[in-house]
Amino acid sequence: MRRAFLVFPLLILSLLIGVNQSFAQKPEVGDKDREFGKKMLATTMKELTSKYYDKSLHGMDVEERFKIAEGRIDKAITIGEIYGIVAQVVLELNDSHTFLIPPPRQSVSYGWDMQIIGEVCMVTYVEPRSDAEKKGLKVGDEIHSVDGVLVTRDNISQFTYLYHILRPKKRIRVVVQHNTGQRQEVEIESRAGFLGQRLDRSALVQTHEIGKDLLIVRLLSLSIPPEDIDKFVKKARKFKSMIIDLRHNGGGLEVTMQRLIGHFFDKDIKIATVKWRDATTEVMAKTRGKDVFTGQLVVLVDSDSASAAEVFARVIQLEKRGMVLGDRTSGRVMRSVRLTYKAGDDKFVVYGLSITVSDLIMTDGKSLEHKGMTPDELILPTGADMLNKRDPVLARAAQILGGTLDAAAAGSLFK
Repeated sequence: MRRAFLVFPLLILSLLIGVNQSFAQKPEVGDKDREFGKKMLATTMKELTSKYYDKSLHGMDVEERFKIAEGRIDKAITIGEIYGIVAQVVLELNDSHTFLIPPPRQSVSYGWDMQIIGEVCMVTYVEPRSDAEKKGLKVGDEIHSVDGVLVTRDNISQFTYLYHILRPKKRIRVVVQHNTGQRQEVEIESRAGFLGQRLDRSALVQTHEIGKDLLIVRLLSLSIPPEDIDKFVKKARKFKSMIIDLRHNGGGLEVTMQRLIGHFFDKDIKIATVKWRDATTEVMAKTRGKDVFTGQLVVLVDSDSASAAEVFARVIQLEKRGMVLGDRTSGRVMRSVRLTYKAGDDKFVVYGLSITVSDLIMTDGKSLEHKGMTPDELILPTGADMLNKRDPVLARAAQILGGTLDAAAAGSLFK
């Protein structure tokens, strides 16, 4: 999943527990299932109290919360409900990087994807020949609700976690408003498998030249070796200006982010102060010296720009090194560890935890968690722009840097 995960409102939890149409779900649970659930719960609480960066767990009464969850496990009637009970305890911390990774479930595709644009949820992709396409969903349509829950910037990651990781479903009810203005409620069938195609490493960094003065770099992930950053910056030094497109970039490796920042400053730069459980440290970016890019810079972000991508954009903004355009970022910026466990004898079950071990405080004294960063210039594509593959954000960036690129041409540069 490219999105991180936030806390569940009670309405989402009611969906989690009440739905009986999920994949790979036993209708009833036995004593061994409940015992496994309680072991999972105990392990989860132990790890949170010993590793979570905030010793107080944001004021959570651990013993009381544990008793409540145990009691609910005793009354659970499905395996999925047990996983949901344990997941809820973790998600109540309201932390983007702390969540339960339940035992593997069947992967499903719902045939479409959505994203927050400004404060509106829109369809960004519809898979050809999917049930979503058959039911009339189109790119640029506005999504009002999924299974009766309003989709907002605050909870869109919850849907990703619930429907793809914790409780994949056979069908969902969607209320959609089409570009024509017509509002419709449809039931969409899912299928086994993944949405679309997986990108290989070569597709994560793409470049396009606009004349001899402007290089556009589309960077879809920072989960790449730092050396890959060196390659495109070396190419960029031949140009007067550069656009780095971090839209849909969910972050990645800290060392890669540090290398990227170091390519734009002639001195070492403090990125942030790290608040650990028992200490604080500083994260720095070391200048690349003679290899830095000295030209003009514009960075593009959107609501899917997360973690290391957000931090890079905010450093550029705070240091006044360049302009940032687009939409407010996701606000999922923490450091975490992934832990894996197994339970059982002959047929053991594997599950895991992601636990935040530190928070990042930027040089202005603020954390990006939950807030994200606001670009210097807010530019939001409309539903019609998306449907017709126009990119007004990239077009505006090119205009700022002296290039001539209209929204239609900008929308056709990258697949």
